[in-house]
Amino acid sequence: MEQIFDSCDLKKGRRGGARTGAGQPSFEPYPEERALVEQLSGRGVPIKSISTMIRDGISDNTLSKHFARELAVGKAKACAEVAGKLFEMAIGGNVTACIFWCKTQMGWREPPQQVEVSNHAERFLADVAAMEQNLMGDDE
Repeated sequence: MEQIFDSCDLKKGRRGGARTGAGQPSFEPYPEERALVEQLSGRGVPIKSISTMIRDGISDNTLSKHFARELAVGKAKACAEVAGKLFEMAIGGNVTACIFWCKTQMGWREPPQQVEVSNHAERFLADVAAMEQNLMGDDE
C-alpha cells in the first residue's frame, strides 16, 4: 500500500487541484500592442474588434484587464482633440458649433414646445360628429 502512495501527491499533503506550472502562461502585452490599442481606442474601434487584432486574438476580458489604461487614454485623447476642433469652430463663428457648445458645455436647453391640445381635441370631436352625421344621413 505504501508503494501506491509514493506515486501520488496525497502523501505529501496535496489534495488535487492544478499542478504547478499547468495551464496557459500569463498574458504579457508588448509595447507595440499597447500603442496599437491606444490608437484604435482613440479612433472609436469597439473592444471586440480591437481584441481580434492583438496577436492571434485575445478575449475581451483579457484586453480590458491588461490594456485598461490604453483604452481610457486613447478615448480621452480623441475626445480632447475633437473638443478642441469644435471650440475652434465655435470661436470662428460657426453658429451650429456655437449652439452645440452652449448646449453641451454651458447647460443651455431649447425651451419646451407647447402643443395646444384643446384645438386638436375639438377638431377630433368635430370630425367624429361629421362622420356620425354622414352615417346617420346614409340610413335615412
